[in-house]
Amino acid sequence: WFVALRDPALRGLFAKRLSERELAILDRAIPETGVLSGNMVVFPDRTVPLSSLTRKEWVLKPPAGSSAQGIFIGHYTNRGRWDQVCSEADSSGALLQRYFMPKERVTVLGPDGEPTEGDYHMKYGAFLYGGTVAGCEVMARPQPLVHGARDTYFSTCTW
Repeated sequence: WFVALRDPALRGLFAKRLSERELAILDRAIPETGVLSGNMVVFPDRTVPLSSLTRKEWVLKPPAGSSAQGIFIGHYTNRGRWDQVCSEADSSGALLQRYFMPKERVTVLGPDGEPTEGDYHMKYGAFLYGGTVAGCEVMARPQPLVHGARDTYFSTCTW
């Protein structure tokens, strides 16, 4: 979906269900994403050699998975390991997504249930029902892999 939302050939289909304002929000919120194909990365608007991308600016995500399993963050590894993982046979078809490291200052519940402020890596997600946004999830974690692990703060809202 991250790739498809920016694909010019598919953009018209999304525009039939979403307003320009909603599309603009998605464009700002979803990092640039391409598909790894051998030693090339195929983006919706261009194809570039993997070697032309700055490793520290990208995350490799397996083509199928969940709970952050198989995600490889270029910022947290050396060039040799990055090249090794990207060249493995099962990496073909993986997503390369631009990595943003900033944290946000948020209020979470501390160990005793008291509100406390901290700087956390954040992940936001939307729930769609019948083509309409029906709710969202917000996750905060001290580590850069934000998913439903034991030390992740999680909340949902619906409307």
